[in-house]
Amino acid sequence: MIAAGLLVATADYIMLALLQADSGIVHLVSGMTVVSIGIGAVSAVVTEVILSAAPPKRAGAASAMTETSAEFGGALGIALLGSIGTAVYRSKLAVSAPDDLTSKELEAARSTLGSAVETAAALPRSTAESLRNAAFDAFAREARIASVVSAVLMTGAAVLIATLLRTTRTRPGPAPQSTAEHPHRDRAGNPHSRATPS
Repeated sequence: MIAAGLLVATADYIMLALLQADSGIVHLVSGMTVVSIGIGAVSAVVTEVILSAAPPKRAGAASAMTETSAEFGGALGIALLGSIGTAVYRSKLAVSAPDDLTSKELEAARSTLGSAVETAAALPRSTAESLRNAAFDAFAREARIASVVSAVLMTGAAVLIATLLRTTRTRPGPAPQSTAEHPHRDRAGNPHSRATPS
């Protein structure tokens, strides 16, 4: 179930990797919706596995650790993918932005997509249109690269989880203890034989 949820998210990250500047909001929203469904299923199953494996007295600690891990993983993913995406957006826009922009306008446009749109609103019509097109193209490229990285990570995680869980299920248990090696003891703790007295 965990691997299946990760593969569902992978499939939709691949769909988001096809995003273009003129793809429309439906493409983006539908892709993110199905990604959330896959990740949500994984989160529910993982929480159930962790809580069912923990002793009842440690259920609260296990639940807290699960939430902490989810928050840390989300923050780490945002930081990693956000850094990659920002670098892609800034480098792409620096090349494709109109030449008649001032250094201040270019720096504002390179900071975020919203800043690029706000900067374009104060420019002449032709320059503003060129800047908006360049900004949306750069943002689409950012989203495509982030989606490809996410798809690779999800696929690797699905393979790893499926392999580890299969290994755990098929791992043989401990060998039964021999009665010869561990003789029975009486109430005082002294070993005694189970042989019937003559």
